[in-house]
Amino acid sequence: MSKKLAALDRFLLGLLGLILIALGTWPILVHFGVSWAVYLAAWIDHDEWRSLPSAAWWPFALGTATVVLALCALWIIISNIRHHRFNTVTSTSSDHDGAIAISMPAVAGAVGATITQLSGVDKVEQLVAFDRGHRALQYTVVANPDTSLAAITEAIVDNESDFRAAFDASELDTVYKVHYTKVRSQKAAGK
Repeated sequence: MSKKLAALDRFLLGLLGLILIALGTWPILVHFGVSWAVYLAAWIDHDEWRSLPSAAWWPFALGTATVVLALCALWIIISNIRHHRFNTVTSTSSDHDGAIAISMPAVAGAVGATITQLSGVDKVEQLVAFDRGHRALQYTVVANPDTSLAAITEAIVDNESDFRAAFDASELDTVYKVHYTKVRSQKAAGK
């Protein structure tokens, strides 16, 4: 997710929150007789609002609004779910004689395979993508509930130090997420 998309999400959520707060407090203020709220309520012509569905243009306006809002909602959902991936990182050892490009998906796969070799680790998923404008290698380690967190942490620290020693990828962030599978009871395990 980019910083612009995160800012847009926060703006839309804040705007929606303010609108809902205003719509929720207005009837309460009318009930307690607050003058400006009652004045605004007097401007609403309920008969006019009731007659809107019978207007000839209403189905077209409703259909257009539905399509436009559905497309906007799909755009927001897709842009929040989609990952912006990258493949290569140029080494700082590159100079005018040539550039050294490192294939990050291959490196991430190798690091994931190394962590998978640890006893108790079921699988490691890796993602090479931008996260808030920074290039990031993201690993999700799925382990048995019997596996020691200290052992997983030690393997991650060792792999991270080896990765940093082998590649001059200072502009890369690494994120490790450790998930444990569900604990099965002895009764369920015997079935």
